[in-house]
Amino acid sequence: MAKVRYNGEGTYYHDIKRGNWQYKLVLGYSEDGRPIRKTFYGKTQQEAKAKGDKALSELNGQRVSVSPDMKLGDWMTLYIESYKSGAVQDKWKDQLIRLADYLPHHLKSKKVSDITPIELQKAVNDFAESKSHSYIKQYRALIKAALAEAVENGIISKNPASKITAPMKPTKPRRAYSLAEASIILQYAPEYDNKIIAAAVITLLLTGIRRGELLGLMWSDIDGDTLHIQRGVYMQGNKPAVEDYRAKTRSSIRDVPLISIVKSAIEALPRKSLYIFPDSKGGLMDVSNFTREYNKLFAYINTRKKLFKLSPHCLRHTYATLSLDSGANLRTVQLLLGHTDPKTTARYTHPDEDAKRHSAMLLIDHLSGSRGSKTQDNAQDNEIKQVKTS
Repeated sequence: MAKVRYNGEGTYYHDIKRGNWQYKLVLGYSEDGRPIRKTFYGKTQQEAKAKGDKALSELNGQRVSVSPDMKLGDWMTLYIESYKSGAVQDKWKDQLIRLADYLPHHLKSKKVSDITPIELQKAVNDFAESKSHSYIKQYRALIKAALAEAVENGIISKNPASKITAPMKPTKPRRAYSLAEASIILQYAPEYDNKIIAAAVITLLLTGIRRGELLGLMWSDIDGDTLHIQRGVYMQGNKPAVEDYRAKTRSSIRDVPLISIVKSAIEALPRKSLYIFPDSKGGLMDVSNFTREYNKLFAYINTRKKLFKLSPHCLRHTYATLSLDSGANLRTVQLLLGHTDPKTTARYTHPDEDAKRHSAMLLIDHLSGSRGSKTQDNAQDNEIKQVKTS
């Protein structure tokens, strides 16, 4: 790792192995005179410094200071503002603030130096009773990271969260529509009065893109029979925002085929905005407004044909499942969905009972054929016949 210093600035490090630049700043000093440092990361030296400058501007010229008597709630707020501003996307920072709010009041009002491991573990266990496993892991990670920095800043000598664990909790699988159910959506959605929402639902169902990617789509993203996914909507404060080439992951920036049904639905929409699926004023549609209109569409479909309503994200699961059922390989579906890890794609597939039974029958037929006309094991023959007739 090579180190470069510039007059009047923080310290730069070029991490050749990871291919990034690091910009380390001193944000202030603790009461015992120890510096409070923060590192910002970027693909270039300029990007790392820009993040550091943003963090300093958000502090409004105030220098960070800490005290050995700080309460946990005060430290969590200071940690997020000082260490996460400019280092993570605003939506992740907002999520960290929400997570910190889940800490019990009696812990927030307690000195950081008086917090015990068993209290933190109980807080995580209580949190786990009503939250998903991924959210539990984020909650635990926030507590551990914040208290690790409390050690670095001399507030405490040992991290009481170093050994807390995230209770294992089985993830409730998302449901997906069957082929017949998806056909009901495609039959009745075009009849709905709100053509923008109808086209949006058809697009989600037949492209597998994320809701945030859908809402960020611009007319310029259409190139013949290809849809360029180049951004995703994120919340900046309380307002939706987009930025080119800023999405959930690097793999999210991708191209997906624009099949004729989707293309026809989109081309029938008015072009009164940069966005394909705008709000009533032509701006970005926020998630809450989209969800409200989405629910109205499915309420309408239910007046025509009985169909349970799944979330917009379940349409993505439906796309993955139906694509694999139709013969697409896992790697192709992974690229279409914009997943970095194929294991994630595998969790999106939901073969129904008929598909699983058909798969079992194919195996039984294969085994039966390989045994020839004569058999030496009547017990196995009887078992195969029973499965076939069940």
